Amino acid sequence: MLQRKQTIYLLIITVLGGLACYSYKLIDFSTGLIGRGGLALSEWNNDCIVLFSVENIIFNFTSSLIPIFAFIAIWLFKKRKIQIKFVWVVFFLIIINYISIIWLLFAVGIDFHTIKIYIPLIFNLINLIFCILAIKAIKKDEDLVRSLDRIR
Repeated sequence: MLQRKQTIYLLIITVLGGLACYSYKLIDFSTGLIGRGGLALSEWNNDCIVLFSVENIIFNFTSSLIPIFAFIAIWLFKKRKIQIKFVWVVFFLIIINYISIIWLLFAVGIDFHTIKIYIPLIFNLINLIFCILAIKAIKKDEDLVRSLDRIR
Protein backbone atom coordinates (compact mmCIF):
# COMPACT_ATOMS: atom_id res chain seq x y z
CA MET A 1 0.00 0.00 0.00
CA LEU A 2 2.67 2.53 0.98
CA GLN A 3 4.86 1.72 -2.02
CA ARG A 4 2.29 3.18 -4.43
CA LYS A 5 2.83 6.76 -5.59
CA GLN A 6 -0.76 7.80 -5.01
CA THR A 7 -0.54 6.76 -1.37
CA ILE A 8 2.47 9.01 -0.88
CA TYR A 9 0.62 11.88 -2.58
CA LEU A 10 -2.45 11.37 -0.42
CA LEU A 11 -0.30 11.16 2.71
CA ILE A 12 1.29 14.50 1.82
CA ILE A 13 -2.20 15.98 1.28
CA THR A 14 -3.26 14.67 4.69
CA VAL A 15 -0.23 16.10 6.49
CA LEU A 16 -0.29 19.49 4.76
CA GLY A 17 -4.07 19.72 5.13
CA GLY A 18 -3.78 18.97 8.83
CA LEU A 19 -1.07 21.59 9.25
CA ALA A 20 -3.13 24.17 7.38
CA CYS A 21 -6.22 23.24 9.36
CA TYR A 22 -4.68 23.88 12.76
CA SER A 23 -2.44 26.84 12.03
CA TYR A 24 -3.63 30.12 13.46
CA LYS A 25 -2.37 32.87 11.17
CA LEU A 26 -3.38 32.69 7.54
CA ILE A 27 -3.93 36.24 6.31
CA ASP A 28 -2.92 39.41 8.12
CA PHE A 29 -3.96 42.90 7.09
CA SER A 30 -4.14 46.31 8.69
CA THR A 31 -7.62 45.95 10.22
CA GLY A 32 -7.52 42.40 11.53
CA LEU A 33 -6.50 38.79 11.23
CA ILE A 34 -8.16 35.90 9.44
CA GLY A 35 -7.25 32.53 10.79
CA ARG A 36 -8.17 29.97 13.37
CA GLY A 37 -6.85 27.74 16.05
CA GLY A 38 -8.71 24.48 15.69
CA LEU A 39 -12.23 25.56 14.79
CA ALA A 40 -12.10 29.02 16.38
CA LEU A 41 -13.34 31.81 14.14
CA SER A 42 -11.72 35.10 13.21
CA GLU A 43 -10.73 37.65 15.82
CA TRP A 44 -10.18 41.36 15.28
CA ASN A 45 -7.34 43.36 16.85
CA ASN A 46 -8.43 44.99 20.12
CA ASP A 47 -12.17 44.44 19.97
CA CYS A 48 -12.01 40.62 20.14
CA ILE A 49 -15.11 40.47 17.97
CA VAL A 50 -15.73 36.99 16.64
CA LEU A 51 -16.90 37.04 13.03
CA PHE A 52 -19.67 34.45 12.62
CA SER A 53 -20.08 34.72 8.88
CA VAL A 54 -21.10 32.09 6.39
CA GLU A 55 -17.78 32.49 4.57
CA ASN A 56 -15.72 31.77 7.67
CA ILE A 57 -17.82 28.76 8.67
CA ILE A 58 -17.45 27.31 5.16
CA PHE A 59 -13.71 27.97 5.32
CA ASN A 60 -13.31 26.18 8.66
CA PHE A 61 -15.56 23.30 7.63
CA THR A 62 -13.77 22.62 4.34
CA SER A 63 -10.36 23.02 6.00
CA SER A 64 -11.30 20.32 8.48
CA LEU A 65 -12.67 17.92 5.86
CA ILE A 66 -9.68 18.04 3.48
CA PRO A 67 -7.26 15.96 5.61
CA ILE A 68 -10.07 13.63 6.75
CA PHE A 69 -11.16 12.71 3.22
CA ALA A 70 -7.55 12.41 2.03
CA PHE A 71 -6.80 9.99 4.88
CA ILE A 72 -9.92 7.94 4.07
CA ALA A 73 -8.84 7.82 0.41
CA ILE A 74 -5.51 6.25 1.44
CA TRP A 75 -7.32 3.24 2.90
CA LEU A 76 -9.46 2.71 -0.20
CA PHE A 77 -6.51 1.35 -2.18
CA LYS A 78 -8.37 -1.84 -3.15
CA LYS A 79 -11.36 0.11 -4.48
CA ARG A 80 -9.69 2.44 -6.95
CA LYS A 81 -12.89 3.89 -8.47
CA ILE A 82 -14.12 4.98 -5.05
CA GLN A 83 -10.63 6.24 -4.23
CA ILE A 84 -10.69 8.47 -7.33
CA LYS A 85 -14.06 9.87 -6.24
CA PHE A 86 -12.71 10.67 -2.78
CA VAL A 87 -9.69 12.46 -4.27
CA TRP A 88 -12.02 14.48 -6.51
CA VAL A 89 -14.00 15.42 -3.38
CA VAL A 90 -10.76 16.60 -1.76
CA PHE A 91 -9.93 18.57 -4.91
CA PHE A 92 -13.30 20.34 -4.91
CA LEU A 93 -13.08 20.99 -1.15
CA ILE A 94 -9.79 22.79 -1.71
CA ILE A 95 -11.39 24.86 -4.48
CA ILE A 96 -14.34 25.70 -2.20
CA ASN A 97 -11.85 26.60 0.52
CA TYR A 98 -10.13 29.17 -1.68
CA ILE A 99 -13.45 30.55 -2.93
CA SER A 100 -14.56 31.06 0.68
CA ILE A 101 -11.29 32.88 1.46
CA ILE A 102 -11.82 35.24 -1.47
CA TRP A 103 -15.47 35.69 -0.50
CA LEU A 104 -14.45 36.47 3.09
CA LEU A 105 -11.87 39.01 1.97
CA PHE A 106 -14.40 40.80 -0.21
CA ALA A 107 -17.05 40.65 2.54
CA VAL A 108 -14.70 42.28 5.04
CA GLY A 109 -13.87 44.95 2.45
CA ILE A 110 -10.15 45.32 2.99
CA ASP A 111 -7.50 47.12 1.03
CA PHE A 112 -5.58 44.44 -0.88
CA HIS A 113 -2.30 46.37 -0.74
CA THR A 114 -1.87 45.67 2.97
CA ILE A 115 -2.30 41.88 2.94
CA LYS A 116 0.35 39.48 4.25
CA ILE A 117 -0.28 35.88 3.26
CA TYR A 118 1.25 33.26 5.55
CA ILE A 119 2.66 29.90 4.51
CA PRO A 120 -0.25 27.64 5.65
CA LEU A 121 -2.47 29.31 3.05
CA ILE A 122 -0.07 28.08 0.34
CA PHE A 123 -0.38 24.46 1.57
CA ASN A 124 -3.70 24.05 -0.23
CA LEU A 125 -2.13 25.08 -3.53
CA ILE A 126 0.42 22.34 -3.02
CA ASN A 127 -2.44 19.98 -2.14
CA LEU A 128 -4.18 20.81 -5.43
CA ILE A 129 -1.09 19.71 -7.33
CA PHE A 130 -0.83 16.50 -5.33
CA CYS A 131 -4.55 15.79 -5.88
CA ILE A 132 -4.03 15.94 -9.62
CA LEU A 133 -0.95 13.72 -9.38
CA ALA A 134 -2.83 11.22 -7.18
CA ILE A 135 -5.76 11.05 -9.60
CA LYS A 136 -3.39 10.41 -12.52
CA ALA A 137 -1.52 7.72 -10.58
CA ILE A 138 -4.75 5.98 -9.52
CA LYS A 139 -6.01 6.01 -13.12
CA LYS A 140 -2.72 4.51 -14.35
CA ASP A 141 -3.00 1.82 -11.68
CA GLU A 142 -6.60 1.08 -12.68
CA ASP A 143 -5.63 0.88 -16.37
CA LEU A 144 -2.81 -1.52 -15.52
CA VAL A 145 -5.15 -3.79 -13.57
CA ARG A 146 -7.70 -3.74 -16.41
CA SER A 147 -5.06 -4.63 -18.99
CA LEU A 148 -3.87 -7.56 -16.87
CA ASP A 149 -7.45 -8.77 -16.51
CA ARG A 150 -7.84 -8.76 -20.29
CA ILE A 151 -4.71 -10.90 -20.71
CA ARG A 152 -6.10 -13.60 -18.40
